[in-house]
Parts: sequence; C-alpha cells; structure tokens
Amino acid sequence: FRVGNWAGHVYGEWAHAAYGSAGSLGGFLRLSGTTDRSLEGRTLGLSRLVMARRIGQLPIGIGGTLRAGFSLEAAGIVQEQQALRLADLKLAGSGFLAVDTRFGPFYLAAGATRGGNGSIYLYLGPIW
Repeated sequence: FRVGNWAGHVYGEWAHAAYGSAGSLGGFLRLSGTTDRSLEGRTLGLSRLVMARRIGQLPIGIGGTLRAGFSLEAAGIVQEQQALRLADLKLAGSGFLAVDTRFGPFYLAAGATRGGNGSIYLYLGPIW
C-alpha cells in the first residue's frame, strides 16, 4: 500500500504444529533484535508493518534506487498446550537502508527487541 511518498506492507502469520515446531522467530523482520531463528515452539504468531520511501538514486554501474525504511513487529511463541496470549508477545522494530542491485536488493539494517536485544544485518537478495 501507499501513504504519500511511503510504500509498505502489513504481514501476519499464525502457525500451530501438533508435533514438533511450528516454525521459528528471530532475525530481520521476524523480531528484528532477536538472534536469527533462536525462538521455536508449537504455536507461533507474528505481525509486522514495513514502510519505506525512496531517498535517492545511485549511478547505474553501482546500483539503483536507494530507500530508507522501518519495521514494527509483534510476535510470540508458546510451547505445548499453552495458548498464545497478548502478554506473551515481544515487540521489536528495525530501521534499514536498501539499494536495488543487479543481484537483488542490498539491505543494511539495525533491529531491536524490547528488553534489550539488538542486531545488525547485511543482506543481499529478497527477504520477504
């Protein structure tokens, strides 16, 4: 969707596994300040809002459109037969710069999860 000069998306995920793990959380845009894939459980819930705007253009030989953006994320995981409650959700966010390249988008991002965790990310290629 678009709001003025900003473009973005809203994403939600819910998974429950009868046995084993329903999936994992942690990493850029999946509780951005939390270590990549460090949280697993039988029930998983995730929602996020990602917004970005064009801030410039790099020379064609170097790259393409340069964007700045942010994410707001809420997610939680529970084990066994517990229900996922609002109190179980962790809040996180990130700020990023992205540039289009011939190999896909290149991201430089910093994320934080409420409670003190933080991470820095470098990605080349699509992430969502």
